[in-house]
Amino acid sequence: MAEESAKLRIPYIAAAQAQKHVTHNEAMTLLDTLVQLSVIDKDLLGPPGAPDEGDCYIVAGGGGTATGAWVGWENRVARYIDGEWRSYLPGTGDGSGWLAWVQDEDAMYRFDGADWTPAGIEGPQGPLGPAYQPNAVVDAIAGRAAYDDEAAAFSVVVVSDSGNDNQPTLYFKLSAVSADWSIGVTWLPETIVPPRGHLFGGALSYVNAATFGVGVCEAASDDAVPVRLALATAMTKTLASWSAGTGNGALDTGAEANATFYFVFVIAKPDGTTDILASTSPTAPAMPSGYTYKRRLPGAIYNNSLGDIKDFTMFGRTLLWADRVLERNSNAAQAETLWTFRVPTGIVVQPLIDVSINTLSSPGYTNGAIDIGSAFEGHATHRLAAVLAVSGSHDSAAAAVDGGFYTNTSGQLWFAQTIASGSLNASQMYSRGFIDHGA
Repeated sequence: MAEESAKLRIPYIAAAQAQKHVTHNEAMTLLDTLVQLSVIDKDLLGPPGAPDEGDCYIVAGGGGTATGAWVGWENRVARYIDGEWRSYLPGTGDGSGWLAWVQDEDAMYRFDGADWTPAGIEGPQGPLGPAYQPNAVVDAIAGRAAYDDEAAAFSVVVVSDSGNDNQPTLYFKLSAVSADWSIGVTWLPETIVPPRGHLFGGALSYVNAATFGVGVCEAASDDAVPVRLALATAMTKTLASWSAGTGNGALDTGAEANATFYFVFVIAKPDGTTDILASTSPTAPAMPSGYTYKRRLPGAIYNNSLGDIKDFTMFGRTLLWADRVLERNSNAAQAETLWTFRVPTGIVVQPLIDVSINTLSSPGYTNGAIDIGSAFEGHATHRLAAVLAVSGSHDSAAAAVDGGFYTNTSGQLWFAQTIASGSLNASQMYSRGFIDHGA
């Protein structure tokens, strides 16, 4: 049987041993020393002048030579007991992993089998190394350039870290004698990741011939991972060159043009600053400096041939003109063709269409009709209105289409006007606005 334990070298009481209390008391003293090990200092090579009963030290190593009662005890644990010094040497495995709290440094140390080193809390090596030293920590503490060395182990600081967009960032001090800090934990402002396509509010409005408005809105940006955009206050804009703030220009690039549609975007900076932008592009406006997020709003602003914004009203995703637009005024037949409407191009919309057709009393027979179809259907598939008049009579027909037909990105629908016999007196087609589901 072994005479002592392998790890702490605690003496065992032998069978039939005399004076068992001596061995037992020695074991208790050893346990009292090494369990929850705490030492006064670890940098002395010789014993202090007037130790108190129970004082405990780690004898310095690092190439120095111990002196006095500590000769040959480098890196050992020395304790003053019953008026004399005793040393304790790690056992099996050379004591690798032993921990000791060093009181004068307020720090935890670990024995690695050869020397005592700061224990730290860094854990295994990671992609950023075992610890991270943020310059912002030292820079943010005015008048304490030596803060790294003064801070106790496990100290905590919260700083505005330039490496984290100046957001509040928390760091843990890993050990008192090291300049190492934990990787920062950053609190960002409340972050809401909206579902893609989310839009609430943001209705466009007509103010006057030079000005349009945008209502309060919350929207998801058009990024793959959306960002919440919030326009907290309604804004007005003109078609002058873009300038931040309400009442200023919205145009992203170039000069205001006549007979042109302008798409409207809510835009934002990473810090949440929002504004409004207008562009002839429905997908790629020229963004002002510092603005990185955008979302197109339903509808569009039409600058007419006189350079005035055409009066309109928005209802959700439906834009209605104050005055209808005459798209065709002809009693002549029209072979099936793609007909261009006064709607935005670059996106797919549903025009709101009115048609009317009539004949005069005549001695002959008149048969005419208007057909229309979505651009993707390939031809005019739906009959909107038809007239049929026999000799001495007349006929008229009208229809209103509130969506249901989809343009291509050139603003076109299939259209045909057929006259099987006779002649028409009048045929007109108007657009009242459009529905924009693509924003």
